[in-house]
Order: sequence, then C-alpha cells, then structure tokens
Amino acid sequence: MFRSAVRGRQALAAEALRAPVTAPVEVTEGRWLGARACAAEGCSRLGIFLGWDARTARLYLLLVEDGAPALLVPPGGTRWPAAFAPQVAALRGG
Repeated sequence: MFRSAVRGRQALAAEALRAPVTAPVEVTEGRWLGARACAAEGCSRLGIFLGWDARTARLYLLLVEDGAPALLVPPGGTRWPAAFAPQVAALRGG
C-alpha cells in the first residue's frame, strides 16, 4: 500500500522515514492516528507526515522537500481530517 502511495517518490519517502520522529504517534478521537518525522536540518528541508483513519483504513501522507509539498496523498482537493491539522501545520512550518 505504501509503495503505491508514494509512486515515483520512494527514495525521498524512505529518506524522510529514516529521519528522527519529531512527533510521536497521536491518536485523536480513537480514530485518527498521525505522526511526523523531519530531517536534522528541519521539517521544511525534508519531512513526512503519515496519518491513518482507523475507521476507513485510509492513508494520508504529506512529504515536504525544500519547503514545498513533494507528495500529497490523497491528492490536493481532498479534504483532510481536522485532527491532522496541528501536525501538518508544524511540518509545513518547521
């Protein structure tokens, strides 16, 4: 599932996943699981957020490289759960 989600960005996603975890897994409302990891140089250099909806088994992923989204799953235009907003904001701003 993860391999198909990251499409052509496997090497970058793997690098981000090896980065230190900057926010441990948070569970919100018993449904939303989310965590992020960032490169030593900061989240805006390279960071990843992984979210999971335990009710629908849907994966959410944001990969940031050099301050810009490199990959968004599901793609832009899809509404993300509000429970992920704090971690996503920290990833994009850090």
